[in-house]
Amino acid sequence: MVGINPLEFLEEVQRAYMISTFGEVISYDEIYSDDSFFDFLQREYNFKCDDREQLMKSLREMRCEGVVSRYENPYYYKFFADIICRIHSIKDTFLDCDKPNMPLFGTIEFDMFYAQIRCPESNMPSIILFYSGIIQFAHDITNVLTKAFPIQALDEGKITFIMEPKKIKECVRSNKWIEKRFTDIVLSIFFYGNVDMCEVSQPENDYLYRQFSNSLADSFLTFITAHECAHYYLGHLEKDAAKEIVTVETVQYESIVPNWEQEFDADYIGALLTIPVLMEKGMDVQVILGGIYVAMWMLSIIESLRIKEETGRTTHPLAKDRLLQIKGKLQRIMQDDLRVLEVYDVLFSTLWERFTIIAKDIDDRIIKGCSASEVTYEQIKQAIYCEREF
Repeated sequence: MVGINPLEFLEEVQRAYMISTFGEVISYDEIYSDDSFFDFLQREYNFKCDDREQLMKSLREMRCEGVVSRYENPYYYKFFADIICRIHSIKDTFLDCDKPNMPLFGTIEFDMFYAQIRCPESNMPSIILFYSGIIQFAHDITNVLTKAFPIQALDEGKITFIMEPKKIKECVRSNKWIEKRFTDIVLSIFFYGNVDMCEVSQPENDYLYRQFSNSLADSFLTFITAHECAHYYLGHLEKDAAKEIVTVETVQYESIVPNWEQEFDADYIGALLTIPVLMEKGMDVQVILGGIYVAMWMLSIIESLRIKEETGRTTHPLAKDRLLQIKGKLQRIMQDDLRVLEVYDVLFSTLWERFTIIAKDIDDRIIKGCSASEVTYEQIKQAIYCEREF
C-alpha cells in the first residue's frame, strides 16, 4: 500500500472483486462492442444507444488522463457519475461543506445490491463503492411494485394511477403475478443474495407502467447514491474513530466502526439531496418519496432475511427505525406529500405478510430437518408454484 494513490487502490479493489465473483478479470471494451448488450440496456434501463460511441470515447479519454479506473464498467460509471454530478452541484444548498471536489467512486462486480463508503488508509480520501447488482435489483423490484397501482385514467398517453391503500391491497390480493414475482425476488435474495434467478415473465401491459417503474427505480438509486455522498460531504470517514478491516481476496481496506447517528444524518441529508435533483428532471415529488421508501423497505426485508449474518443489523440502525427518522424530519417541510407513504406501507405490509405465510409453509414442509445444502432454490420454487394458485 505504500506509495499507492487512491485510483490505483480502487483498481486493486475492483480487480479483486472481479476475481472473487467471476474467477477472472473481465474486459469491458470487448463486452461493450456488442450491439445486443446496448439493446438490452435500452430496453431495461432506458439507456440511449446513441450515447454509446460518445460514452466509450469519453471513457477512453478519462482513462488516458488517469481519472477513471481501467477496470471500470462504462455504463455503470456513467450512470452513477451523472447522479453524483447533479448531487455535487446542489450540495451547498443543504450543507456547509468544505469539499470542493466530487467524491472518488467506482463500481464493483458483485451481486449484493447496496453501496458502501470505505477508507483505504487513514491518510487517503474515502471511496464510494457501488455494487453492480443494485441497478438490476432496483428495476426488478419497482417493476413488481408498480403493478399494484390500478390505472385510474389513460388519456392521450398520460397515465394516472390510483393511490388509495384499500385499492392497493385489493390489487395485490387479486393479481397473483405480483405475489409470485415478489416471492420469487425475495427467495432469490435469500438463497443467492441477488435477483438473477428470477424467471417470471412480464404482464402484457408492462409498457403502461414502464415510466412509473423507471422513475421509482431512479429515485431508489439516487437516494442510495446521495446517502453515500452525504457520508463523504459530512466528513464521517475523517473523524477519529476505531477502524475495522475489510478483506477481498488479498486487498485490505478500512471501514469506520458503525455510528448510528451518522447513518441517520446521512439518510436525512441524502433525502434532501435526492428530492431537488430529481425534481429538476421533472419527476413528481410523491414518486421521489416513494422511491426512497422502497429502498428503505427493501433494506428492512433484507434484514429480516438475515443476509450475511445480519450484517445490516450490526453496521446500521434497523431500517424501520431509519424510516421513522426520515419521515419525522421530512414531516416538518413536506407534510402533505408524505401521505403517499401510507400507500407503500400498505403495499409492503401486505406482500410481506403473504410471503411470511409461504415462508412458514416452506420451512414446515421442505426445509425442516434438512441442511441448507440439501435443499435447492429450484426445489423450493417448484414446491411453491406447483402447489399454490398463483
